[in-house]
Amino acid sequence: MKSRLSIFALTLLVLTSCQGTTSQTQYREALTLSVIETIEERQFRYEGRTGMPASGDIRVRVIPIEIPDHPFPIDYQSTLDSAFNGDPTTIGWESVASFYQKSSYGKLRLQFDISSKYILPNTSDYYEEYENYGDYYAFMDILPMLDGGDFVNDDANQDQVIDSVIFIYSTPSNYELFPWWAWVSTFDDLPPLTPNDWELDLGYYMWAGYDFLFSRSLGTDVFYDPTTYIHEVGHLLGLPDLYPYSGGTGPLGGWDMMDFNTGDHGPFNKMLLGWLTPLYLDQVADYEVTLDSYALTNDGTNSALIIPAPNANLLDGDIYDEFLLVMYYTPDGLYEQTLAFEPSLTERGIVIYHVNAHVNPGMSGWEMFGFNNDQGSPFLISILEVDLNSSIPSKTNLIRNQDVLLEGAFDCSTYLWHSGERMTVELVLDDLNSTQANLLIHMGV
Repeated sequence: MKSRLSIFALTLLVLTSCQGTTSQTQYREALTLSVIETIEERQFRYEGRTGMPASGDIRVRVIPIEIPDHPFPIDYQSTLDSAFNGDPTTIGWESVASFYQKSSYGKLRLQFDISSKYILPNTSDYYEEYENYGDYYAFMDILPMLDGGDFVNDDANQDQVIDSVIFIYSTPSNYELFPWWAWVSTFDDLPPLTPNDWELDLGYYMWAGYDFLFSRSLGTDVFYDPTTYIHEVGHLLGLPDLYPYSGGTGPLGGWDMMDFNTGDHGPFNKMLLGWLTPLYLDQVADYEVTLDSYALTNDGTNSALIIPAPNANLLDGDIYDEFLLVMYYTPDGLYEQTLAFEPSLTERGIVIYHVNAHVNPGMSGWEMFGFNNDQGSPFLISILEVDLNSSIPSKTNLIRNQDVLLEGAFDCSTYLWHSGERMTVELVLDDLNSTQANLLIHMGV
């Protein structure tokens, strides 16, 4: 944590009125919110089991499933190995493993074991008859062929549940023709499929098509495009979707790996996974804060700032509450590859998220949050638009540079907390450099 302003300064003023500060203002330092209950910890506390662990050396089984009327190409195994495990230079962007090693600041090190293909006994039209339950019937055909002993290394947290399995099918993907799309679910609702001689139960699974690797959604020429796989692995880790299922663009304007598969995971996601340690303002006072570039930080510290809602209490480690989440964005790192792809932000600036992370008692997994990004406001997480033109969410509009603070001042009092109180926040931009932004903060009730 930096204690003083540098010569390059971004002044961020958080006010309860439109009055300016004076030279006599005494500034405090922000705290570090070092204790956070992650999704993994919460799932284990309430359910006694988790999905894929978010840290450590984790092995994941990838099982290619060939539907007889749509066979894999001869090089399917090497292609899948490159997409999941490859060096970025071999595919033109990040593989799934290299993305998560960078996104997690080295905390999550994935190794994907690519199996030989299993050929199902039925053609694609058989599974299409069961629509979005077609994957279940595919599992009933394939699981008796599998050797449970092969999965011993796939229970990293030793809870006797296979953390996650990835199934890649050979049929062409089709959003309008189930089951040929991509999703993550659990085996909990399935009939008892696990062979009696297996020592482990099945947990989370991912279902996705082989041809997603050739979708070219990155907007630039790459050998393979693993962004759909990267998004779905986010679900294996417990993250919810941040796009609206009803169509159009949501309150993030498409800009997140769990939204339109673009850029990096945002700071809220990384807090939930235990990768990012945010700064925190603990009382009504004036503050002086330095934020590092979110895209360039190498350890997840000092790159995001929490401003709690008036009634929020986050110091107990429970971040499932309401707050503003501020980060200094630069178009670098994992964001750089998708700059030619909309949605993206091409200029550096301050991004301000509004988070409503209250949870539903008794609900688990991706349904644990009381709000989501598919409904009307309040959303789980949204961006405060600096241009105040309410362009997102929308049927067509994506995030734009004008939606974040690039220069000048921004008064947030147009926006409300969930309680109905005005946020009464003004942000004044003084200066930036390529790696840091400095903030002066005055907050009140």
